[in-house]
Amino acid sequence: MLFLCWVAGCGGADPASSMVVKTSGAEVSTLGRYRTYSHATAETAPEGYGRGALWPQVLEDARQDVDAELARKGYVLADAGELVVRISSGRRTVEDQPTGRAAAAGAPATEETEGALVIDILERATERQLFHGYARDVIRGDHVERDQIGRAVSKILTAVPAR
Repeated sequence: MLFLCWVAGCGGADPASSMVVKTSGAEVSTLGRYRTYSHATAETAPEGYGRGALWPQVLEDARQDVDAELARKGYVLADAGELVVRISSGRRTVEDQPTGRAAAAGAPATEETEGALVIDILERATERQLFHGYARDVIRGDHVERDQIGRAVSKILTAVPAR
C-alpha cells in the first residue's frame, strides 16, 4: 500500500511543510521490464487513518498525478496492465507536544490534521508487491491542496525507474 500524505491534503504550499516521504521495494529495479499498468483502490484507509469527506476527490487527483508521472517514465495505462498501482489515503488528528522552552513555559499541546497517501505497485500475475511508498503531511484547513497531492505523488514515484 503506498501511503502518501493524502487524506485531505499534505501541507499545502507552505515552504515549511513537514511532508515525510518514504519508499521501499526490494524489487523496484525490476519495474522497468513492465510496460503497462492499471489502477486499484485500497478498500481501507492506511492503518491508523480514517477516510475523510474529501476521500474520492483526493484519490482521483492522486490517480491523475500517478498517470502523469508514470507516462513521463514510459509506462502505459491499460485495462489489465502487467502492474497494478494501488492507492490509499486517509487522515487523522495528531497532538503536537511542545518541546524545549515552550514546554518549560507550559505551552499547551496543539492538534493538527495529518493526511497520508500510500502507493503500492504490484505485479498483476503474482500479486507480489514490487514497490511501496507513502507520504504524510499536515493538512491545512478543510480542503485538499491540489499541488500538495502532486508533490507527494512525484516524491513517492521518484524511485520508480523509467522504462
